[in-house]
Amino acid sequence: MASALLGLHQRLCDGAGQPVTNLPALAWWKARHQRAGGRTLAAPGLLALPLALSRAQVSTSSTALGADGVTWGEFGADVPRFNGVARRLLIEGQRTNSVRNPRMEGAVAGSPGTMPTHMAAANAGREIVGTGVESGIPFIDVRYTGSPADYFDMNFDTANVVYNSPDTATGSVYLRLMGGSFTNISAPSFGIYGVLFGFVDNPVTSIAGLTNAPLITQRFTATQSFVGTITQLSPRLSFIGDGGAIDFTIRIGGIQVEAVGAFASSLILPPVSAPAASTRGADLLSATLASLGISANGASTVLWSGMIPHEAGALSMDLIDVDDGTASNRLVLYVSAGTKKVRVLRALAGSTSVGILGSYVPGTPFRAGISLDGAGRLAGSFDGGTVAAVTGGPIAGLTTLRIANNATSTAPLSGEVGGLLVLPLALSDADLQARVAALPL
Repeated sequence: MASALLGLHQRLCDGAGQPVTNLPALAWWKARHQRAGGRTLAAPGLLALPLALSRAQVSTSSTALGADGVTWGEFGADVPRFNGVARRLLIEGQRTNSVRNPRMEGAVAGSPGTMPTHMAAANAGREIVGTGVESGIPFIDVRYTGSPADYFDMNFDTANVVYNSPDTATGSVYLRLMGGSFTNISAPSFGIYGVLFGFVDNPVTSIAGLTNAPLITQRFTATQSFVGTITQLSPRLSFIGDGGAIDFTIRIGGIQVEAVGAFASSLILPPVSAPAASTRGADLLSATLASLGISANGASTVLWSGMIPHEAGALSMDLIDVDDGTASNRLVLYVSAGTKKVRVLRALAGSTSVGILGSYVPGTPFRAGISLDGAGRLAGSFDGGTVAAVTGGPIAGLTTLRIANNATSTAPLSGEVGGLLVLPLALSDADLQARVAALPL
């Protein structure tokens, strides 16, 4: 208990050194830490021992919103990211930003000026107004004038992005209309185009409604799944002039293409002055059962709250995983692939059994919990609702509690953990429901 309390004390500030602000929720979790031998391992702005986080990244910068909810901060390897006003722990799987220069380095103001390194745009009517950083997002301002009567665009990586169809790719960009309007422009759009003997015509995301609202509030995404043999993608903004006079200035920042991903993750940045494709490792959270006072039969209760902004993609997303160091013998609370359904699963020697608890609403915080009786039964409750249970799970050899992934890193959560409480004993179904329902969001 002393070491756990020391961990709580040491981590009352978030990964950026900012003090915890969500004190009511923090107080709730800390109070439960002292009841029934339970341990609070995560709470708003807090990550406590013995739960350990690792995130492999050599020099890449990961990002998360600061406590003001409107400014991106940068984080190094293995540093927890508490996201936004709620200060929930941001957890994401491994992703690569294949755009080499999201920091917009190398731009030179002028008419036409010089586009950032590795980027290109038509010179006619173009002016590079300047560069800077808004809300932690590096940007470039580009003005277009004249009377174009044809298609013109901005290519965000001239070497194009390596891609292996039929994977799903997602591009994203922050935009702000700094002046003028899209008068006499048709089909202003953002897209990632497949490259195969020229450009394949693909669906794009319209930016016609772009306003002068803060850059951080206007992120546009485009997700593509190509069936043919596509080996490269070209991320770009596209415009079509109708021959009338145009005049608009657009701010562009946070460009990202995740060549394997059904949704956009947080911005990934290369080191300053070293533009290159950059990979953020998966956020991995784990603790040994022994350090939590849990025996090898797994008898315990784990209570979880958090938020997931989207449904699961091609991979399932594990919330809680108790295993023997493999994916063959484990007891799991997870979201099934391609859905918003929260389920419980037991695996024994590779054979599985599944029960459904309920479905979350993307972007809305929810609660869930599991109770393991040590005799192979796993019970779960979603938001305090009716318990679903599976039996026949492993009853010996369990070693590890994992949060937001599994032993093989093939079920990464992409969301936020608001709270985590572990008790080294099994609760009855009725008590499990009540404790889940009482969790703060």
